[in-house]
Amino acid sequence: MSLSVAVAPSAEPLSLADAKTHLRVSTTASDAYITALVTVARRHVENVTGRALITQTLDYTLVELSNRMTLPRAPVQSITSVKLYSDANAESTVAASVYNTSSASESVAVVLNDAESWPSVTLRSFDPVVIRFVAGYGVAASSVPEDFVHAIKLLVGHWFETREPIVVGSITAPVPMTVDALLAPYVLRRF
Repeated sequence: MSLSVAVAPSAEPLSLADAKTHLRVSTTASDAYITALVTVARRHVENVTGRALITQTLDYTLVELSNRMTLPRAPVQSITSVKLYSDANAESTVAASVYNTSSASESVAVVLNDAESWPSVTLRSFDPVVIRFVAGYGVAASSVPEDFVHAIKLLVGHWFETREPIVVGSITAPVPMTVDALLAPYVLRRF
């Protein structure tokens, strides 16, 4: 199983101007570096929580079909397609009438409809199933909950000032504990 970005977010949850204000930076010398830190911080928050912050299109690749396939990012806005690849590398798109989405709290799964079956095809041995879906809170930074934006600010500030992990006694802290505390309530649990 793997997750890849098919269409990246069109914006970041934290603008360069807001990041620079948080960092108390008034020059443009570090703009490219700060912009990169914002992107890396967003990705970190997304990976830790299992959430897409800004609307993006993702490809979830699986090694087999099952009756319920839980998507690894939330909030899911829509399922674009379910594609299968045969052992002859022929691509086919499963009709949307064959499956539906099921959500239990914030987890969304692609679920085979009752009285339906997946297309009968011999799947190739590598990456035979690709679910393309759109996830995120919205296209604008204002759609992202403030806790995530604040965590990104803290990460950017930490990484801008401290370019290596902090070691206090025998404890190494690559990410400030404040960030962990902010994100903990939002981490999606998969069962």
